[in-house]
Amino acid sequence: MTHEPVESFVLPFPIVSKERPRMGKHSVYTPKRTQICEKAIKELAKKTCKQPFTCAVSVQINIYEPIPASYSKQQRWLCEYGYILPSKGDFDNKIKTITDALNGIAYVDDNQIAAYENCNRMYWDEEHSETHVIIRQYGFNPRQVADAIELLKR
Repeated sequence: MTHEPVESFVLPFPIVSKERPRMGKHSVYTPKRTQICEKAIKELAKKTCKQPFTCAVSVQINIYEPIPASYSKQQRWLCEYGYILPSKGDFDNKIKTITDALNGIAYVDDNQIAAYENCNRMYWDEEHSETHVIIRQYGFNPRQVADAIELLKR
């Protein structure tokens, strides 16, 4: 099985946790904060991704968030080294926001994600948030499989 780099980009803004759909008077809708974040991710990804991948992919997401300014020096050190984590949204819901936004841009559908590799949420002594996203081909793409089958038939 090969792991070949596919796409990578940096999201230079905070990621919001994916919120549950809400019931309106006549329909179900996605909350505004989630819509705004997903739209920003899509716009940035469209600049980087050439076309959606049709094969299985693995996704690596590293979220870097600032340590709250109110933390003491000791708390800041504990955050930097991962001993304590400020509660700022659900990590898996932030990943869901990103993977949903990349539907149709980095891959056809997020059901193509075969593996999440080394996804981390880290806190750093910076004033801004940023998220590093790497999408790799997972396994063989359909063209490689078809070529291999043709070779076997000879």
